[in-house]
Amino acid sequence: MKKIWGFIIKIAIAVLILSYLIHIHYDSFAQGIRNFNAFFLIPAVLLLYFEMTFCAVRWYALLKAVNIKLTFREALALTMRGYFCSLILPGGAIGGDVAKIGMIAHGMNKGQRFEPSFSILIDRIVGMAALFGIAIVLTLADFKTLLKTDFSAIGIPNECNIYIIILFILLCLAGIAAAMILFAWKYIEKIHLFKLLFEKADKISHGLLNRMRLAISAYTNSWKILLGYTAASVFFVHLIQMPVLVCICFGLGMEIPSCLTLATAIIIGNIAGLIPLTPGGIGLRDITVFAILQAGNFSNATLIPLLMSLTLIISNLSAGLFFFDRGIQKEA
Repeated sequence: MKKIWGFIIKIAIAVLILSYLIHIHYDSFAQGIRNFNAFFLIPAVLLLYFEMTFCAVRWYALLKAVNIKLTFREALALTMRGYFCSLILPGGAIGGDVAKIGMIAHGMNKGQRFEPSFSILIDRIVGMAALFGIAIVLTLADFKTLLKTDFSAIGIPNECNIYIIILFILLCLAGIAAAMILFAWKYIEKIHLFKLLFEKADKISHGLLNRMRLAISAYTNSWKILLGYTAASVFFVHLIQMPVLVCICFGLGMEIPSCLTLATAIIIGNIAGLIPLTPGGIGLRDITVFAILQAGNFSNATLIPLLMSLTLIISNLSAGLFFFDRGIQKEA
């Protein structure tokens, strides 16, 4: 019951944020809606389908790297189902991963569940490392725009922008460092104190930590695959959302003052959407994208993130059609 109420509160927060955005710029919002060419939603949604398909390809490659038997059709169906669940379950993208773990583990023997489930965590880490990396690059490249961005709507005074930017970069670096530390396990375990603590914890977990160590070692041996898909994720998962916004801008019949600011807005907006206060990041992502685009002198800065959320909702909901795919293994 607590989870249900928590989810309802998150929906209410998202609705309040979106209502606030529409209310303060209602005239431009209403005019933009009337003039919007909905045809441009088609290529926008198709680009998001490409992104989701690439994520399935990435996960499938990670599965193959450690000899986990799953067909690409199964990997694709489970990935799409995860996207659908990320929209309707508490926790957003994390909730989608949890649902994906549950689906892949269903019907498996208890001893067979860990490695496939752990691969989902590794896949998430690869995606997050790519997101944090490109966020740092764009933040530095578009520093002037971020410096004049008005975040007062979320309680951040303008004079604090420089400190917020520095903190944001440090948090992104910390996220990347955490991923690197995870894959440096074989060096960490040489530390005597850590080795003793690990052995005790492994006994308590009935060997689960050792299985995790072996899985990490297997992925570390496939470091070229990890690095390759991390780099590819920058372009085919994160930056591909920039042309989605371009399609929306074309649909609004507006000029694009800066493609750099457009990319910066969606990348930082997606990181803001990771904060587990709203379903799927809706609301938090919108107000962040709005603030950055407004600082970049974009007209219809209110409508662009709202239409972006609409394309995300359409693509994620339609991904639920993969629940009707009866061709994948029944345990999935």
